[in-house]
Amino acid sequence: MAYWRLTTYTRPDTDTEFYIRRTVAEVKTASVIGGKIIELENAGKITNYSIHYSEDLLKQYVKIGFDTESSYNEFKTYCESQAEYTTLKGDFKTNNSIVESTSESAEEPTV
Repeated sequence: MAYWRLTTYTRPDTDTEFYIRRTVAEVKTASVIGGKIIELENAGKITNYSIHYSEDLLKQYVKIGFDTESSYNEFKTYCESQAEYTTLKGDFKTNNSIVESTSESAEEPTV
């Protein structure tokens, strides 16, 4: 059964950069986690990876679809072991007043 993660980043103004400042293609080729995304896509474990923005450009939505909850947990465990996902992201969010919220569900989220 499919499993989904939707992460929403909210920035204080449009002059502040989002943590993910790259296109989907750049994320996949220019980061440690991007390499894992490609690996899991090739294995059929990630079925969707997309980035969307709110009309006012203050919110960024990162939506990832997985083939199963187990595949999601594999990805999450990997990410939590990487400084790119933990320390660097935490510092960036704190220094730029970015708020992150995440939802996980068997139902595909709407953006």
